[in-house]
Amino acid sequence: MPDAIRTDILEALESTLEGITTGAGYRTTLANVDFAARDWVDVGSGERNWVGIVAQDETITDFPQRNEVLWRVDLVCHLTPSTNTPLGHITAIADLMTDIKRAIYASNGDLGVVGVHYVRIVSKSGTESAPAAVEEAIASAVIGLEIKFFEDISDT
Repeated sequence: MPDAIRTDILEALESTLEGITTGAGYRTTLANVDFAARDWVDVGSGERNWVGIVAQDETITDFPQRNEVLWRVDLVCHLTPSTNTPLGHITAIADLMTDIKRAIYASNGDLGVVGVHYVRIVSKSGTESAPAAVEEAIASAVIGLEIKFFEDISDT
């Protein structure tokens, strides 16, 4: 079970991602943000554009009064691109990455959570499409975030 700062970070990340809409000036509208990893076959067309938040490993550096934590959080993304072509899929994922950066940096890069030093995109894998037998256009990727935060020793 995540402790208070981890819960605050995940809730702030969820809220930040839910704010990504074309109406708010972004290139993408996220229809669903969830705390799960789902395969593209489990995300129906009515649920896309869908992002699942998945907490991963932490690297902890122990200091006398606090710990420095580097936390990997993956965003599993399944999108409906505007065109069902390789370029359409690449563009959909690139647009979402730009939107995520803009949304994070709108919060001064810390999601508005006390103790967070930064949140940044550190990796992207995927940009794949559904098999040819599937009529729908689906672009999928995993976007890796690194979140650096500090926790007081008394909080651990």
